[in-house]
Amino acid sequence: MSLKLLAVPCKSFVKNLISRYFTTNEIIKGFYVSFLISNFIFLTLFDNTVLNFISPFLAIYGFYKLFKFNRFEFFHTGFFVGVLWFYWVSFSLRFYGMSFLIPLEILFFGFVYGALFLICGWFKSLYVRGFLLLGLSYFYPFNFNWLNLELTLMPGIFEPNLRGLFFVFAFVVAFYSLKKYKFISAFLLIFALQFQESEPNFLPFKTYIANTNIPQDIKWESSYKNKQIDDVLDLIDNAINEGYEFIILPENAIVAYLNLEKNLMRVLK
Repeated sequence: MSLKLLAVPCKSFVKNLISRYFTTNEIIKGFYVSFLISNFIFLTLFDNTVLNFISPFLAIYGFYKLFKFNRFEFFHTGFFVGVLWFYWVSFSLRFYGMSFLIPLEILFFGFVYGALFLICGWFKSLYVRGFLLLGLSYFYPFNFNWLNLELTLMPGIFEPNLRGLFFVFAFVVAFYSLKKYKFISAFLLIFALQFQESEPNFLPFKTYIANTNIPQDIKWESSYKNKQIDDVLDLIDNAINEGYEFIILPENAIVAYLNLEKNLMRVLK
């Protein structure tokens, strides 16, 4: 059999695969619901009380739509959630001369979280879907709690923690499950409310928060390393002279492997 004859069924198979699993309607629905779930990222930029109040209700409506999606719509929703939540991670590549990889890294996050949502949507049971979505906040594919769906309740009147999200999901499941008495499900949202605002737990030290303002385009230059170290040591000395007991430095304020910098370690100690 010639390669030309083999190419025809392969082309047909790929076409059918794409048309089945990547329909325009499913992609649009996935993006729409992912935006509803992710709305807090964008609405909080306006710092508006009304928008902050509305934000969690938009997210709840997004979860309401998501729970009835098919598995491929789950995938598309997860894909766009991954893109909307983590597109910014790829921007650091421009400081290493690899800007061309930015789109690929954004797609990578999309496909990873698309796959995780696909697993959650693989089961038709609303109860299983709810528990798996709750579990996403405690699964760390990149060794960090990157996707925490509890954050969707951060603005507004609901508790942005496991309790709040659990009762939001319980409301959604009850609303679908109760036929004639759907209104009863609304009472579950009462248990998701934030009844009291947490008091900040301040450190028992006079604390200095430093800001190094190092330009990213020179931050990793080896020739700039000693100047960065000197600047950080000056910050620490000035904080001590001003009576501070605790200093907080930005991440990577010292661009070096401290365990290999024996002299620097002695100075810091």
